[in-house]
Amino acid sequence: MTGAQNALWPDFDSWRIIARVVDGITMLRKGFSIRDSQTKSHLSFKLPDVGPHRTLKRSIFRDPAAIPKLKQIAESLRVKGYEVTEPKPGKACHGACRVIFTDVEISVILKVRRRKGKIEFEILTWPSQTLRQRFRRTLKSPDCQEWAELCSTIRDILAGDARLESLRWRASMEAEDTDSY
Repeated sequence: MTGAQNALWPDFDSWRIIARVVDGITMLRKGFSIRDSQTKSHLSFKLPDVGPHRTLKRSIFRDPAAIPKLKQIAESLRVKGYEVTEPKPGKACHGACRVIFTDVEISVILKVRRRKGKIEFEILTWPSQTLRQRFRRTLKSPDCQEWAELCSTIRDILAGDARLESLRWRASMEAEDTDSY
């Protein structure tokens, strides 16, 4: 195999192919395993649960605080110059959006839980690449500058909210060790 062919040949131990249909077109995407990543990609924070939603019946993934909070974060990212898709309810999560860079896309997922008069939010992020992005720049590992920069920016946005009662910023392995979701 030539060097050019080898550069495009997948390393199946570190990534997977994801097919997604967008506007009737199938998009192939490279998804990374972030288990051993050093990027601090998980953010958790708590807010007081003082809204009128405290007693509403909710389905497991339709908390009324989720999408407005994710939209607020997405708008703050747009103001800072990031290209962000519109946050929507996700599958098996409360909300999801993507931040699009030239060579990589970062998925941003929001999970919400209410307990003891608090709303507990958790943001999970991870990179992927479309086939077109892979032709521009093939990432050997998920730890890329764009991902680290985005997570740091989200942390800064959240840290600016005076209502936050706690903010934790962790790498994937640290989060797995302490998660109870």
